[in-house]
Amino acid sequence: MKSFAPGSMESYHLHERIVLMRGDLAYMTTPGIEGLVQSWLTSDDVDLRGMAHRLAELLQSIALVSEAKRRDPTWDELPSREGYAWVDPDSWLKCWHSAEDVAVRRSWLRFFTATPTVEIEDVLLRCLPVPGLAPQAARHLGRIGSQRARRQLRALLKSEHEGARWEAVRALGRLKDSGSIDDLLKIIVRTTEKAHVRQFAAIALGLIQTPEAERALAALLDDSRVAELAATGLLRHGSPSATAHVLGEAERRGGEWLVETCQHAFSFHGRWRRQYYTEVAADDLARFLGNYESECPGPKRRDVLHALEALDGPGVREFFRGVASRRGTSGDPVLRTDSGLLASDVALRELCDRGDDSVVEHFVAEALKDHGHGWYVGDDLYQFSASTVRRELTKALSTSALDPTHIARVLRLLGAHGGAGEEEIIKRYIGHPVPEVADAAREAVLYLSDPLRMPEGWSLLPG
Repeated sequence: MKSFAPGSMESYHLHERIVLMRGDLAYMTTPGIEGLVQSWLTSDDVDLRGMAHRLAELLQSIALVSEAKRRDPTWDELPSREGYAWVDPDSWLKCWHSAEDVAVRRSWLRFFTATPTVEIEDVLLRCLPVPGLAPQAARHLGRIGSQRARRQLRALLKSEHEGARWEAVRALGRLKDSGSIDDLLKIIVRTTEKAHVRQFAAIALGLIQTPEAERALAALLDDSRVAELAATGLLRHGSPSATAHVLGEAERRGGEWLVETCQHAFSFHGRWRRQYYTEVAADDLARFLGNYESECPGPKRRDVLHALEALDGPGVREFFRGVASRRGTSGDPVLRTDSGLLASDVALRELCDRGDDSVVEHFVAEALKDHGHGWYVGDDLYQFSASTVRRELTKALSTSALDPTHIARVLRLLGAHGGAGEEEIIKRYIGHPVPEVADAAREAVLYLSDPLRMPEGWSLLPG
């Protein structure tokens, strides 16, 4: 293999290409490949060792990962918020017990199995008193819903280790531990505590979602030192009365304050795209922000739109539909001058992510355009109900009579999104005089019936 200078652009691009191949590498695990990666792990070339670490993970070889961690436990793995599905719990436990060094064990906590067992829960509980292992152990105990960990996690709130306190706070919120309400309140009002720990304490108190937690947070609204933290926690509590407390404060402080509070409440904790906090009563919140959005300057409207991106419900969708309906009018401001991003662009994307059928027609039209990105054209349509997508595509087919390229695109999308009812419509185009259309029809029929077969009569076949 050609050698590149450590840190060079050639080495960087090779590393990136290996990482991007992750979908196929798991099928390449052979003794020869494993031996090659094993030799790279001992290389003097730091870039080659880095690629070996990545390959050990992407090949899904627990033996290679174990060797990589033994040699360099500080290596940062590819992130996996919910754990690694291919790492079975028995293998994880075996690697854990064979590791004696705290640094190596800490690296195994970063490389956690997605299917923990009672035995693994026991391991995590024993980690809580160990300063170097407590933060990661607390995080996992919260994620797996360990009720046995509550008492030890409350004790961890008094740890001198900031990371341990932070993860204990998050875990107790996930566990909805009503027994930690008083302890969390003490952290919120403790001005000597780190700001992000106090922020998470407010969110955790909201996540407990009991009337007692709501009353405790509402009482803090009168204290100017912690009112914003209390509002953040009330939004995460999500009950109609908790949201009403925040809207009452927003009437006094203004829409910009509410936007910032929403951002702290729903973005600070992190989330995956297309996952929403549906437990939050957001209708009145969306109406308040809708009134504010219509009054604030163009660039600031982007913040208003982002304030609702983590929420869903009738009121939220009504808000985004209203913004999308202004497309092509003077009421559709430019949010970013460098890219020309419009408010309606953001609203359409948010509605698509929620699978809202009101914007299917727009995304069908986008999928039929020639963007030069054929490898993902039409992927957005999977967000919507299949029947609505089929109806729009069938309608598009009836208006495509004079443009063979347009017909071909519609047929391919019908093959991907259609059903038995569309197969007969597609078959009518197999004898079309334009090869592009006929080929698209043959491909589409096989998409619906047998996607692994080669279309018969396909003009692209040689000879």
